[in-house]
Amino acid sequence: MRTDDGDRLATHDQLKYLYAESQDQVDTRLLENFDWDSDLNLEDLSDYRKKLEKLEDADSVSKLDRELLIDIGVLRRDRRSSNRNYKMTEGGLLFFGKFMSIMDRFPRFQLDYTRYAKDGDTDWIDRVSAGDMNYPEMNICSFYNVVLPRIASNINDKYTQDEDLTRGSYVADLRSAAKEALVNCLMHAYYDGTIAIQIEDRPSYWEFTNPGDMRVSRESFLRGQKSEVRNSEIATLFRRIGISEKKASGGPRILRAASRNHLMEPEIEIDSTNKITKIRIWKIDIRTKIDDEMVLDPTEKFIIDYAIQKSKFSFSQMFKDMNDKFGSNSTVRKRFNHLLDEKLLVSEGNGKSTVYKLEKTSEQEQVDRIMRLKNMEKNL
Repeated sequence: MRTDDGDRLATHDQLKYLYAESQDQVDTRLLENFDWDSDLNLEDLSDYRKKLEKLEDADSVSKLDRELLIDIGVLRRDRRSSNRNYKMTEGGLLFFGKFMSIMDRFPRFQLDYTRYAKDGDTDWIDRVSAGDMNYPEMNICSFYNVVLPRIASNINDKYTQDEDLTRGSYVADLRSAAKEALVNCLMHAYYDGTIAIQIEDRPSYWEFTNPGDMRVSRESFLRGQKSEVRNSEIATLFRRIGISEKKASGGPRILRAASRNHLMEPEIEIDSTNKITKIRIWKIDIRTKIDDEMVLDPTEKFIIDYAIQKSKFSFSQMFKDMNDKFGSNSTVRKRFNHLLDEKLLVSEGNGKSTVYKLEKTSEQEQVDRIMRLKNMEKNL
């Protein structure tokens, strides 16, 4: 393996990862000596059947567990053998398996969700962890069913709607983005990896961590150009009950939630050395972030909110829209100049043609560029 200071012999885990990545469909490999009736959690299968029946004709969904497992691809015929027996796929075991049965094949299998009261806290207030006393038989299916409602419930609709600032889509957009990130984390994880799937739920953001680096670039993921799923069986099982889509739609939904609600830009960290992917989705907007870092008076808060809503604006138009709520022109100008001095706002042009906008990081500029490209592609 090429490192910064030379070449090193690959470890067993590195070779195993390279072999797995050389295959398009990792989790469709067939297992030896695993039986569906003793190694799968049939309660989870029953719950899955009910969801399937809501989407498909109930009469078309097999009433026999074995036939249903064959229909959804959890059991597949071993075409390498002359006896053509049906065997369980690795993805089927991960999705429906009993915890100890999963551990027999994936000894490092671990799914964790932790919720914190404050961003900086180290002690959690709620936790879902596969295999502990509260969740002794947890698999991907049950983890998703338990964790998604917790994620969705931890969104505070703190934005009020008024004539200037409309936030009607905030909760729905954030729920959609969090759901996409959760499914993406479970579908794309490398389950032979050395770390757990970890989801941190904090007041200001969610962070989704999974073993395995992303198979597409950050920009390709956010634009939805293409999808290269690591675990196609898990993806199919989610798709059959309407939880995921075949096309690469997760990234654009995450990006759209941030863009429509003027939130902090999503952060994607791909650690190719340690084979880890992290996606952070912010629940707060730029003004909230500024409020956390410095104290703003009501006039400054209005100006920042105005700048969030308007891509560019003139001082005269902004002052007119204030409707004399914040004092005289000179009073407002003083607070406005303070924001310029703090480099929260930047100016463009000279004289009467001067316009202002929020100062943006390179990451925020990149998000704006990706959104423009997405809109161009949609129009084309």
